[in-house]
Parts: sequence; C-alpha cells; structure tokens
Amino acid sequence: MYALDAAHETAGRITRDYQLDIHISDRFPDDPPFVYEVGGQIPREPDFHVNGDNTLCVGSPLAVRRALRRWPNVRSFLARTLRPYLYAVTVKLDTGRDFVFGELRHGTAGQLQDLADDLRLPEDQVINAINLMLMPSAEADDQPCICGCGGVVSNCALRDRLGEVRDLFSATSLRVLRDEIQTLLSVQHR
Repeated sequence: MYALDAAHETAGRITRDYQLDIHISDRFPDDPPFVYEVGGQIPREPDFHVNGDNTLCVGSPLAVRRALRRWPNVRSFLARTLRPYLYAVTVKLDTGRDFVFGELRHGTAGQLQDLADDLRLPEDQVINAINLMLMPSAEADDQPCICGCGGVVSNCALRDRLGEVRDLFSATSLRVLRDEIQTLLSVQHR
C-alpha cells in the first residue's frame, strides 16, 4: 500500500491510498523500477499515463534517467517521480483536469518532444543530435553544429547538453531511440 500525502498550490493537499506493485531490478539504479497500480483505481489508458504493459509512466525516459543519476536510492527516486505522478493522476481522477504538472505526448512522440526541449533544438534536428551522441566525442566536436550557430559543436553550448544526454543512455538505447524516432517522423511525413 502506498499512502499518498502530497500538497501543491494547484490542487491543495491530497491523500489517497494506492495498491502498487513495485519491481526493482538487481541493476538499480542503472535500470529504473517498474511500478504497477494493482488496485484498479487508475484507468489503463494513455491519458492516465499507463503504458501498454500496464506500468505507470512516472516520467519520460530522459527524466527518469536524470532522476536516477541525481537520486540513486529507491525512496528518493520514488518521492521525486511516483509521488508527483500519483498527485497528478489523483487530481485528474477527482476533477477531470489535465495533469497538473504538464504532459508530454505519449510514446516515441513524447520522447522526441522531451529530447528537443532538453537539447533546445527543433524536433527535426533530434535525429542529427542522436547521431552526434553516437560518434566519439572528438569526432562529434569537429562537426558543424546543428543548432544554427554557424560554428562547430566544440564551440557551442549544445556540446554540454549532448554530453549530458549521452552519459544517461547506452549507445544501444540511443540507436533504438533514433530508429523509433525515424520511423515516427517518416510516418508523419507521408
């Protein structure tokens, strides 16, 4: 049982008990926990940020990895991801309002949106950014910068943002994400 007790200026104090099943990998914090709501309170729908495998979407992969890096213990991680999620979903359940802390699009489209926002690039440049992250840093540094500054990556603030994201994901994860985004963009442009 997870006893939600949280307050925010948006909707005030909220308390509610949720039955959760939390799976913590032996590879934590390298792999995030999976959280399932098993009490039947949260509809199994994308609008409630429940994934197709019934795990709760407590944040984008980028945000989750960043939280794990900053708070590599289960209690702190859940306090900073699960509690805000449950607060937002409770407000939605009780009032029908959208998620109080904002939302990304669902699935790959949301990952594209999040990376574009994080890197401060237009969405059509995210594939190029991932390709830079997949290069050895010295090679990427010599490439023309994709932000439009007219310089090379090594002389642009984008270099640090690319490095931070690169450090959060394996090369395999970046390749998979790149391929998923390419597929999404090709479908959108048909």
